[in-house]
Amino acid sequence: MFARNRDTASSSQLKEKLGHQLTLMCCKDLLPFSIVENEGFLDFLISNKIVNAKYDIPSRTTLSPLNLNKIYNVCLDKTKEQIKLSTNYPTITCDAWTDNLRTQPFNEAHTDESIKDLVSNVLIEFGINPNSVSDKDANMRKAWRLLNVIHIFCVDHGIHNLLMKDCFHNMNYVSEILDKIQSIINKLHYHQHELENEYFRSNEKRFNDLLLSIDKTDEIIDADLASTYIDADDTQVLNKKFQNDNLEALRLSDDLKFRFHTLKKRIVTCWNTVLIMLRSYADNILGIEVILGRLKHFDLILTAAENEIVRDLIQFLSLFESTTTILSASKSYPTISLCLLLRIIDISRYLTQCHTTKELILSEMIKQFKINHFTQAFATNNASISSPSQSCSSITTTATSHSNPSTTASSTSMKCNLSVESLNSPVKHLKKLKENLIQKHKPPSTSGFDPILDEIQNYLQLDISYDDVLQFWRSSGNAFPHLKRLAQIVLAVPATSTPSEQVFSTTGAQHLGKVLEQNKTLTTLNLRSNKISHEGARHLSKGLEQNRTLTTLDLSYNHIGHQGIQHLSKALEQNQTVTTLTLYQAEIGDEGAQHLGKALEQNKTLTTLNLCQNGIGDKGAQYLGKALEQNQTLNTMDLSHNQIGDEGAQHLGKALEKNQTLTTLDLSRNQIDDEGVQHIGKALEQNQTVATLNLSYNRIGHQGAQYLGRALKENQALTTLDLNCNQIGTQGAQYLGKALERNQTLITLNLNDNEIDVQGAQHLAKALEQNQTLITLNLFDNQLSRQGAERLANARQQNRIQFVFLDDDMDDF
Repeated sequence: MFARNRDTASSSQLKEKLGHQLTLMCCKDLLPFSIVENEGFLDFLISNKIVNAKYDIPSRTTLSPLNLNKIYNVCLDKTKEQIKLSTNYPTITCDAWTDNLRTQPFNEAHTDESIKDLVSNVLIEFGINPNSVSDKDANMRKAWRLLNVIHIFCVDHGIHNLLMKDCFHNMNYVSEILDKIQSIINKLHYHQHELENEYFRSNEKRFNDLLLSIDKTDEIIDADLASTYIDADDTQVLNKKFQNDNLEALRLSDDLKFRFHTLKKRIVTCWNTVLIMLRSYADNILGIEVILGRLKHFDLILTAAENEIVRDLIQFLSLFESTTTILSASKSYPTISLCLLLRIIDISRYLTQCHTTKELILSEMIKQFKINHFTQAFATNNASISSPSQSCSSITTTATSHSNPSTTASSTSMKCNLSVESLNSPVKHLKKLKENLIQKHKPPSTSGFDPILDEIQNYLQLDISYDDVLQFWRSSGNAFPHLKRLAQIVLAVPATSTPSEQVFSTTGAQHLGKVLEQNKTLTTLNLRSNKISHEGARHLSKGLEQNRTLTTLDLSYNHIGHQGIQHLSKALEQNQTVTTLTLYQAEIGDEGAQHLGKALEQNKTLTTLNLCQNGIGDKGAQYLGKALEQNQTLNTMDLSHNQIGDEGAQHLGKALEKNQTLTTLDLSRNQIDDEGVQHIGKALEQNQTVATLNLSYNRIGHQGAQYLGRALKENQALTTLDLNCNQIGTQGAQYLGKALERNQTLITLNLNDNEIDVQGAQHLAKALEQNQTLITLNLFDNQLSRQGAERLANARQQNRIQFVFLDDDMDDF
């Protein structure tokens, strides 16, 4: 049966072992047990000689529940054993989620009593009496109180409440500014394209200013060389350095030029979305002001002082961003020791406001955790060690052998100054350090002293520092036995309850897939920005294969990848209800486009497909083009912000010659030149369905405009054509003008930012005198001059055209 170890075990034993390992794999990676029935998986096992035949592989019924129950019982026993050997003060994190998707069913109302009973059963099962880390909802706090469990507030929730509830509302003007920015984003929701144009236009100006500065610098250097004697070798060095500086400047300019970010809204339940919103606003201030002025919403434009507050807020919130990223790490499970990263407030002032001291706080904590009093002799023995360096060696060994693993994990990789609170700068001389420690750790001679209070005072007077607070307690903690025990308890507490909350995100797609299999009412599902991977897409796909109600699915801003698209494509081949699929920035690439192409050849219901910004190139366009030749339902396809060039445009053009259903095609912000547009233009001469075509931000030039002009003379379907920012120039305007004289269907034409001058305006005006269908002509950001504007205005009198000019001095026309 098995290719390995045939002689050492029977076939049944090896099959049982394989079943056990497969069950473990499914549990660790959240895979369905049905994986053992997949053809690819079966072939993998056979080709790698793990098994000889398919019947040697355990069935899914063997994996679950038989093997699963065995593994659960073994893991449960091991976990209980580890808990017994660990610290006496374990900590748990938990979370509850109100939804139909259940990791563990909790059908009762989420009252304090219900939560207490549920958690109590878990604690009894594992035999622990823990501390807890969770959010600070009233029902959670009461539940912990009823359980007599010490509740430690989740740091992430604490930061959220600090900023969203306490901070923003009490800071002058901040709430008003945040509301104002939210209003701006709402107002510009349908003007993102214009905002993007303004962003690139402003950066183009900065780029040109940079080149101008370089030219001026070149002139100055040439003048210096002409007037001053410089050795030839020195001249070569200077020229080489200057060229390198120029190249570096150009690289920096390019880097800035193509990083447009759309405006993002805030979500009241996530403080970090405020930071995201502010950054998106700050990156687009110039464009926002231009568009708001154009829309006459001057009341929404922020003042210079308000914009300065926005920048200050971004700087302030960035301090919390890096901290929460570290504290919320799901795999490293950071403990509360890293909360020292948040020490940005004045501790002394806080203590004064609370009418307390550090000594009292530490003393109360020791009493609260009921840390046993150590004898005075123990303290004396520790204090009488002659060499602190020797003491550190022995203490480290002891701490390592007795400490909980979670308390001994080093955090030196953080490269942050996690020194103990209130320590001064490090002592420079080792001899002085030893003398200080010996003197401070010497027990007092009075008979009535309090060892705990004395220990606390000695600790607070230390004048040494450590980059790693845990390392301090490992190496020097035995000198402070009570505080060391307190440190083992407190510093081992998880910083946040995020890991338990992320369980829902990890298994959410799997549960959604199961829900979709049975749900009979859901029609729209929006899963944007949910960190869904190809595995999550696989679970959702299984649900889509069975679902008969869902019509709209949005998986934008997820990490679907080509593997996830492969699963979705298989589902689309069978699904008969989904009409709209949005996969904006889902990382599918050419390979993913290939899978989608196969699905489109079979699918009979999908009408709208958004593949914007997915890294699709010419090869991917070829796969999709082939699919469009056969597909008979798709009417809208968005391929903007991809990497499609002339070859890809050729394949799409070929598809348009045959396709009879597509009405809207967006190819903006690709890499299509005049050669690629030639194929699209040729297709449009025959195609009678495409009504809207977006080719903005490509490189078609005047030659591409000529090809499109020929198409417009014959085409009887196109109503909207967007050629924004294509450098067609005056000659291109002439070709389009001649086409408009004959065309009788085009309603909207966008020629924004195309370097059209007064002659180009005259060609267009001549065409408008005869054209009777065009309603909207966009001529923003051209060089029409007043003469060209007057010529167009005269043509308007004979037409119903609506002109849109950028220049303020042309508003009268």
